[in-house]
Amino acid sequence: MKTVRIVPEVDESGDIFLHVYGDNTVDRVGPLREGEELLAILEAEKPKGGSPPSKAMKRLSQKQERRNAEMLGGRTQPMSGASARAKGDYRVFGKWRGESKFTFAASYSLTLETLHKINAACRHGEKPVLNIDFKNKETGKTRGSYVVLDESDFEELVKNGAADNQ
Repeated sequence: MKTVRIVPEVDESGDIFLHVYGDNTVDRVGPLREGEELLAILEAEKPKGGSPPSKAMKRLSQKQERRNAEMLGGRTQPMSGASARAKGDYRVFGKWRGESKFTFAASYSLTLETLHKINAACRHGEKPVLNIDFKNKETGKTRGSYVVLDESDFEELVKNGAADNQ
């Protein structure tokens, strides 16, 4: 015997619909009419979270990681930092630990959690760096590329750069 959960819903026009939930399945039936029989077909709910990246997305990501690592004279991390021993997407040992992100959208939501994650991965005096690329969805080409640094690290770069220019 299977158990289902049925949740009634009244829409703006006053019609009554039923949401029928089973084991990872859901259906919405209605509107209810007197003397009418309804059939609920329980279909699997969409999984929460994103789908695994496609090969094209993975290639774009790896290309960005390589570019960011080469720009600083570093190397990419195995498995894009998924290993407990090699966090971050790339690093320059003792200098930088970087994370690469990209989006096809016109905006990117940066959270404090993301910044703390990068900072926590730093070892041996490394400074955290976050690269964000905005890409064209049709071509995959970069429309804009930005770097996020801790303010004290940025100040240090400016001071060192100003001293070099004298």
